[in-house]
Amino acid sequence: MAQVVERFTTKFQRQKAIECWPWLAFRLPKGYGTFATRRGVKEYAHRLAYELTHQEPLGDLEGCHSCDNPPCCNPKHIFPGTQAQNLQDARRKNRM
Repeated sequence: MAQVVERFTTKFQRQKAIECWPWLAFRLPKGYGTFATRRGVKEYAHRLAYELTHQEPLGDLEGCHSCDNPPCCNPKHIFPGTQAQNLQDARRKNRM
């Protein structure tokens, strides 16, 4: 796992703790980064950033962005939530 973490942390640009950390590697059309944790297994970069920082898998929950910036991998900007909660957050912020 240490090798995965080392490789992962080279793929985003760390800035100040309060700012977004943009994913620099491959992004899907909607802007979300993906990262191969092992051969053939890809994960969303923002979810992995949350899970590695909090030592807690998100499981069925989504990794919601408080910053509304899909490439952001700052774990302080990611919070767990259901799909319904993520949609409510988007509506509240007039993103829908």
